[in-house]
This record gives sequence, structure tokens and C-alpha cells, in this order.
Amino acid sequence: MLDITLFRVDQGGNPDLIRESQKRRYADVTLVDKVIEYDGEWRQARGALNDANKAVNDTNKEMGGYFKKKEKPPPELAEKKKEQEAEIKRLEEKVKQLEVKRNDTIGLIGNLVPDDVPVDDDEDNNL
Repeated sequence: MLDITLFRVDQGGNPDLIRESQKRRYADVTLVDKVIEYDGEWRQARGALNDANKAVNDTNKEMGGYFKKKEKPPPELAEKKKEQEAEIKRLEEKVKQLEVKRNDTIGLIGNLVPDDVPVDDDEDNNL
């Protein structure tokens, strides 16, 4: 299976290299664009999950201040934490689904074809 960084231009990847390899295999080139799309969605969801985790940690710290003073935190703070935790569960599921979708699509793409391999859609011309 190809490494996801090959699809990410911002991390030094080259999706055109993968597209060219797919063309040389006479395989579906649009799979590369689908992987890039799914990876973008996954990265957005992962960022949102990180933000949600940070928010719940901030809420926990805020609640901790009340506990240190031996006071009960306000009910709206507890409700806020409950909502944040529900959002985290939703985002975790979304991230998991997007990761499976992305990785399954990557699995449909073959390894990169070396330059010295002849391009032909017939097995008889294999070296």
C-alpha cells in the first residue's frame, strides 16, 4: 500500500507521479483524486477532533478550579462538558469512517511502476 504522504503536496508528495503510474497500468486515475479528497476530509475532521479535545480539557480545568475551592461547579458547566464529550464521540466516529474510506481507496491503487517497465496493456509484453 502506498504511503499517504505521497498524495500530500504540502508534505512533499507528488500525486502526479501516482497518476502517471496508474496511467501506465491502464488503471483508474480518478482514484488518486478520490484519495486526496478523502484525506482532506479526514484531516479536517481530525483537526476538529483535536479542537474538541482541547475544549473539553479547558472545561475540565475550569471545573477543577471549583473543586479546589471545595465548591460545586455550576450545572451549565457540567452540561457544557457533557455536550463536548458527545461531540468528541461523534467526531471520533467520523474520523474512523473517513480513515477506513481513504485507506480502502489507497488499497485499490497499485505500487508505483518503475520507468524501465514497458507500457502495454497486454501481459505478453512483460519483461
